[in-house]
Amino acid sequence: MSERTQPVISFFVPCLNEEGNVGCAIDRLVEVMRETPHTYEILVVDDASTDASVAEVLACQQRHHDVAIELIRNQTCQGLGPNYFATAQRARGEHYMLINGDAVEPTDSIRAMLAHLGEAEAIVPYFGSRDARGVNRKLISWVFATLVRLCSGERLRYYNGPVLHKTANIRRHASTAWGFGYQAELLCRLLREGVSTVEVHIANVDRTRGLSKAFRWRNILSVAGTLGRVFRQRFAHPHGTAGPRSLQDFGSLRFYWRTAIRPYPKQAAAILMLMVAGALLDVLVIVLTIPMLDVLTAPDRAQHNPLVGLTRHALETVGLAPSISVVIFAFLTVASALFMVRSACWLWTRHAIASVAVRLRRATKGALFERFLRAGYEEMSRRARGTVVNDINVPAEAVVGALTQFGYLLTGAFNALLMGGVLVYLSWWATLFIGILALGAVQAWRWFADRRSAACGGVLYELRGEQNKLQVDAIDGLKIVKAHGLESHLAQRQDALLEAEWRPELRLVLYQYGPAVVNELIAVLIVLGLGVVTFLVPALGIRFSMLAAFLLAIRRIAPALALINQSSVNLNRHRRELEVVDEVLRMLPQERSGGGPIERVEEIRMERVSFAYASRPEKEILREVSVTMSRGTVTAVVGPTGAGKSTIAHVVLGLYEPRAGGVLANGETLQAYRLADWRSRIGYVSQDFFVFNATVRENITLGDEQVSMTQIEWAARAAQLHEFVSSLPERYDTVVGDRGLRLSGGQCQRLAIARAILRKPDVLIFDEATSALDNLTERAVYSAINALHREAIILVIAHRLSTVKDADQILVLQDGRVVEQGTHEALMQHGAFYARLYTEDDRRETGEAPEPVETGSDHARAS
Repeated sequence: MSERTQPVISFFVPCLNEEGNVGCAIDRLVEVMRETPHTYEILVVDDASTDASVAEVLACQQRHHDVAIELIRNQTCQGLGPNYFATAQRARGEHYMLINGDAVEPTDSIRAMLAHLGEAEAIVPYFGSRDARGVNRKLISWVFATLVRLCSGERLRYYNGPVLHKTANIRRHASTAWGFGYQAELLCRLLREGVSTVEVHIANVDRTRGLSKAFRWRNILSVAGTLGRVFRQRFAHPHGTAGPRSLQDFGSLRFYWRTAIRPYPKQAAAILMLMVAGALLDVLVIVLTIPMLDVLTAPDRAQHNPLVGLTRHALETVGLAPSISVVIFAFLTVASALFMVRSACWLWTRHAIASVAVRLRRATKGALFERFLRAGYEEMSRRARGTVVNDINVPAEAVVGALTQFGYLLTGAFNALLMGGVLVYLSWWATLFIGILALGAVQAWRWFADRRSAACGGVLYELRGEQNKLQVDAIDGLKIVKAHGLESHLAQRQDALLEAEWRPELRLVLYQYGPAVVNELIAVLIVLGLGVVTFLVPALGIRFSMLAAFLLAIRRIAPALALINQSSVNLNRHRRELEVVDEVLRMLPQERSGGGPIERVEEIRMERVSFAYASRPEKEILREVSVTMSRGTVTAVVGPTGAGKSTIAHVVLGLYEPRAGGVLANGETLQAYRLADWRSRIGYVSQDFFVFNATVRENITLGDEQVSMTQIEWAARAAQLHEFVSSLPERYDTVVGDRGLRLSGGQCQRLAIARAILRKPDVLIFDEATSALDNLTERAVYSAINALHREAIILVIAHRLSTVKDADQILVLQDGRVVEQGTHEALMQHGAFYARLYTEDDRRETGEAPEPVETGSDHARAS
């Protein structure tokens, strides 16, 4: 692997094992990685181990000389946990994975995990307790899985063994764990932060002794103690986290603290006060029922009730006789007033939650949109437009929904807590019985519904993303759809996607509203049971008034518990959308920032520029391309399809970063300048020109109101567009339609050319910018371009070679390399590749049958 190549994966192999295992582990790892296109490095930590293990590593370096194997020597034993995190700090790979040297990880296990590389931030191996060998290990497996589930906040089916992590995630938690269980603790922390995961089943029969021997009760106790730190530090701010508006740590209270409470402290305080007030008013209404019913059923006992006495005194003060009917009417009046105030609190609470949620939606959608706009071009070119639109709109709405549901969950929790206090006041033993049933029902439903609702929500999100993609593609390609009669086919695909939503939607309804039915049933059984106990065992001291208050409290606490369950289901439903927000705002690769301004571009120099796409690093698109372009000159780039011509334009524009070499402007690398300043000096016309659904004027000026009409008309005349625009009824105020639907391809291309030359930039890049023009118009456009070349650096990428004969220099590309360079006359006299290309192009224009031109692969076969 070349030293300058960035590895995709860093493997950490600890050297704490028996003789022979380290070398075997490295050999197996190399065997697997030779089957994949991923670049990698192997980091081996000596950790004061035996000399034999070190010798194995040195032998592997000789045996696999083309693999980056680094031996890290430690003078003292640090332990596997600290070394795991310390090595992650040195790792250069985007992903990081421990390879158990003593266990000699099976190759099939590594292959299974690598197959999911890039699908999530953590690829988690698991095997179920049923796969464990022996009754004792089955039991220990179940205990271990339960511990991890409880501490992670996730419903992992099971977890065991090394996890394939994003390296950045490990670095954020460096040196937080020690000894056995450090990987489990790290995974739990990351899952609580909302890190996306993919679970990969590894058959236990393929696991080796090293992983199986971890299943001992003493290690289970060690894991329990290690994972306990997750709870103690749950509200601690992790090192390296982003600012207060960072949308991370989804699924934990930190997410809501950072997004909804810290930015809006006054609104959050008001919401909290309204929640408490509403819950207290509910309690007061129930408390009033006890003296009111005592007045009706036990007047003698009611005489000693302080509330009844206070009410009688108040009635006497206003001149009313404190009869039973008047006292009851007074209690009903107060209760009705409390109900009205409680309803107002309920309304104000939801209004305040909605107010914060709407602001958060605006901030989230704006942040997502800006992140996509500022994302690296190479990354964005791999994403479908429909998927990007879906990832901007749907997750922002999901953040609002999640925040609203979290508010409802808190409301239900407050109500349930205070109602529980009332029940304890009335009868502690009955409350204990009710509490066990209620909490058991809530936990049982969460255990049943949380993972399932999250899975259904993820399925719905992916389905709607596919629908969005299909709709955008169908509308963008409407002409092709109609020309090929694809209407019925696309309608059927859309119908199939809509049909696929049916089952998960219905399941979510069941998971959401099922708790209400269960809680109602439990409430009825509790009331009937208490009624029977009250009349059969009067010695317990439960009066009719207390029983009625119990009934009211239970009727109020049942909806609160149902609200908690419903909110939990809805929060899990939005989990995938929240993960998307987290992925985009924290992980989407962005264009570089920084640098200074650039005043005037005098020269552009490409020095041994090489480029390959990150998705295909082994295939170089450009190979050591060098060229100098000066102000007042025209440089043309020609070559067969796929030679890398457009990639040169993209590299100069700063859309792609070279893998090797560099682009210099005025003697400084592009990194020395701000990208926005650099691009403001460039006029660019691409081969896939884009026209906005706006007026001709707005398409030329791109919304710049400072441009005068004289400048607009000059640019239009130079692009041979003014005559056509003048014939339109509204001239430059004519709307051209979506993607220039009302214009021809040539007219759209001329519009793009006018836009590029409007401000007379220092650099003009024309990437097959006249491919849709007829020969006469093309010559006129190039005549105007040549008139500008004294004031600009002009780079022309041409398919028709006859248009670049007057260029000051011509670069001939073949398979990403510059095979010839010079003027048209010099290249024709040379009689090599360019001469053959030009001859065939000339024959094509005159209508003669062209002869095939040999490419690099043809030359290779001929030789």
